[in-house]
Amino acid sequence: MEMLASGKTNNVEVLWEDQQKINEFSTLIQKKDILTIDLKDCRQEKEYLDDVSTELDMMELENDDFDDLLSDDDDDDDDDDDLNDDSDNKEKKKDVSEDKKIQYKIGDAFIFMSLEETKTRLEKDNKILENKIIKFEENIDKINERLTSLKSQLYAKFGSNINLERDE
Repeated sequence: MEMLASGKTNNVEVLWEDQQKINEFSTLIQKKDILTIDLKDCRQEKEYLDDVSTELDMMELENDDFDDLLSDDDDDDDDDDDLNDDSDNKEKKKDVSEDKKIQYKIGDAFIFMSLEETKTRLEKDNKILENKIIKFEENIDKINERLTSLKSQLYAKFGSNINLERDE
């Protein structure tokens, strides 16, 4: 809020109800600022999860390509060796997929998970973030509606004697 310019006088009396509206306006602005920061953080986290999901998909494709290479090597061998190599290749495929443990951050700790567990956890966390984002947006919209209402009431009574705009 700004001081009145020199030479201007305030002819409007501030009632208790008016002061309550001004206080509510200030409180809502603070809540909106906090929600906006939280919304920004959730959107950033969702973007990170989307990036990780893309990386995991690429990692899965690389594993599939490696598995295809292992199976292509079988086609070149003799029939007698096929039986032995087939079981060896299955073991190699199993070892490759089991060795691929991914560190997933839960809170402040990292947990080792398989690729499938990680993808499932990512989907779950992504849905949770989407719901949080929706709630933050709804709350900000409600606050904006109330701020607009309070602003119109206060400007109607005080006119240019009150400044409810932000100096940014």
